[in-house]
Amino acid sequence: MSETINWSHHDLDGLEELYWDKIAPALRRDGRDPHTRPSYETLADLGYSGISYTLQQHHDLTVKEFLTDVVGLDDSTVSSKSPDDYAWQISSTETIDEFKPTSAHSTAAGSLPTPRSPRNAPI
Repeated sequence: MSETINWSHHDLDGLEELYWDKIAPALRRDGRDPHTRPSYETLADLGYSGISYTLQQHHDLTVKEFLTDVVGLDDSTVSSKSPDDYAWQISSTETIDEFKPTSAHSTAAGSLPTPRSPRNAPI
């Protein structure tokens, strides 16, 4: 677990330094590559969730933007095919199949099934 850090007392350079001095070693101890962007959940699990508020409130950045644009980490959520593609990192075959376009679930506008709500759900 991390010690208390006053995240808001640091500019972006200071936050980047804290990443390499505090967070990166914690990621290594957890068996993770500190050069690949950790998820917010991982940062929170390691005790570093406080950085999120400071980035949003004081620097108008998300954690992802800070880690990729400022710190320069690799982003495993970006597809190798195109930086505009998002690699979902979903292992559930059922979930992946639900997102794949099929004849029954075409991605054309207006062709997706209407979501069921309690009012229009079958009885």
